[in-house]
Amino acid sequence: MISPTRLARTAVVALSFACAGQLTAQEPPPAPAPASAARVVARVNAKEITLGEFSKALDQYVLAKRLGPDSGIPVVEIQQAVLDRMIATTLVDQRASALGLSATAEEVEARVGQMRSEAGDPANFRLMLAVQNVTEEMLRAQVAGQITAEKLIDQEVFAKIEVPEADVKSYYEAHRSELLQPERARVRQIFIALRRDMSDADRSAARERIDAIKARLDAGEAFGKLAVELSEHRSAAEGGDLGWLSKDEVSGPFQLVAFTAPIGKVSDVVATEYGYLLLEVRERQDARPMTLEEARADLVALLQDERVPQAVQDYLAGLRSKAQVETFLPKP
Repeated sequence: MISPTRLARTAVVALSFACAGQLTAQEPPPAPAPASAARVVARVNAKEITLGEFSKALDQYVLAKRLGPDSGIPVVEIQQAVLDRMIATTLVDQRASALGLSATAEEVEARVGQMRSEAGDPANFRLMLAVQNVTEEMLRAQVAGQITAEKLIDQEVFAKIEVPEADVKSYYEAHRSELLQPERARVRQIFIALRRDMSDADRSAARERIDAIKARLDAGEAFGKLAVELSEHRSAAEGGDLGWLSKDEVSGPFQLVAFTAPIGKVSDVVATEYGYLLLEVRERQDARPMTLEEARADLVALLQDERVPQAVQDYLAGLRSKAQVETFLPKP
């Protein structure tokens, strides 16, 4: 099946605020003409965007896009695109504030923590900030704005996108051969985590813990009970139940065990780069064609996703049409 992946809110908002054109080059274009940083370049419902704020946004955009004099993009066009993006962001902030929508400290911390994790180590994270010419404080402010915008788009755009039943049926008929329920297994697990910064002694202790759990299972203790008590995965609260997993959703040793182990029997210890696992396959199903009813939810989500970019653009245009926006862009 063509797996319908709901557009990440981050990607949707970034697309919606993105400046037009594929801009590529090496060196930054000339900065705006010298003027007081407090000079106003735009006013959005009485909220002023200053030259200083605009210059910082322009610098960040130029660095991110690696723009230069040989880019072939007129400086005034780059400046207008960045200013339009700032106006859209301001309108979104104002609308979100009016609706009482905002990012919580916990949400911001989780998103920044995910960025740290993806960076791999503190040095790479600092390098990422340096390349983007932002401080961690600036990053947190940007993340808070991003999350707030995502909440607004969820509530005011995505939730209101309707997909006619005729479109769902038409897509199903056109892609019937691709709409397969893949081979899948219902699995539960007990997980003991490994971290990159663990010492050899800590890793040995983790292995001893999972071996001790396996011995208790072999002695007849209930899998679900031990998962709740000892598993270090978020599935612990559900007795380790991971639900139905398709074969293409997992890989490596986990996939091998999940799709070959005897049903109802606890596996031997499975070692992965993330930690040690004990798996129990509860059910397994072979691949087969999906019915319309089985595919419906995924198809609706897929067809919604296709409509999101234009819907967001229309929404932003609507916010701007109802706002009082004045621009005073400096000459390049």
